Amino acid sequence: MKEDFVGYDLAVKLKEKGFDEPCYGYYHLNGGDDSFELCGNDSFDFLNSLNRFRIASPFISQALKWLREEKKIHVEIDLMKAYPEAKLTYWGYNIVLIDKYEVYHFEWNSNTYEQAALAGIEYVIDNLI
Repeated sequence: MKEDFVGYDLAVKLKEKGFDEPCYGYYHLNGGDDSFELCGNDSFDFLNSLNRFRIASPFISQALKWLREEKKIHVEIDLMKAYPEAKLTYWGYNIVLIDKYEVYHFEWNSNTYEQAALAGIEYVIDNLI
């Protein structure tokens, strides 16, 4: 299930850009990628109250929603085939500035939906906010 969450480096970047929501996944501060843990429903509130010792790791969908609602930037994930008979497909993303409904950036080079979503989130964090 870890692949449904953003990785440590992206979680740190999100926190630096203002992401501050309760999450079911987190990393221990100074622990890095190996310290990923999930908190269950019974410990969710308690563990999130200790967030000064942790980096929240949102679900990919939670990060995408935060970008849409808080930053007015939509990361659109799509599937493309190289040509109709091709067995090879590519996942990609478009960055849409919601207020202008303007496609700002697009890229097609991921093997999975999750890789495309993470690449789109990282592009937005590094270049737009």
